[in-house]
Amino acid sequence: MVIEHEHTATSRWVGIVGVAVLLAGGTVAGGERVDAIVRPKVTTAPATVRVTVRLERTSHDRSLTVAIDSGTFYRSSSRSLEGDREPRVHEFEFIDLPPGSYDVTCLVQTDNGENPTERSTVFVNSP
Repeated sequence: MVIEHEHTATSRWVGIVGVAVLLAGGTVAGGERVDAIVRPKVTTAPATVRVTVRLERTSHDRSLTVAIDSGTFYRSSSRSLEGDREPRVHEFEFIDLPPGSYDVTCLVQTDNGENPTERSTVFVNSP
């Protein structure tokens, strides 16, 4: 199930805490539970940004949320996870992003209190 949220700075979804960006293929780099690739890192508005998230799965994983936030523009997408039965790689796409410097956050919610996150930054320039 995919849930998408879009809000302005005045009505942000408060539940997002962190960002995780994952590398594709193999095991997650550096022994981290979550890793990601954000492409492109610099682009021109209206922008499309792709986030590839890779997980070291555990039976405790319950959801994965990727959020992109410039302070004036916010968008997020969430997926339910069924523990270690989920695929290791998850793709997210954010389209029509206006100019700004965006924090990208990937957050894995678990049922045991361990909520791994990772952060990255994307720059969207004016046309």
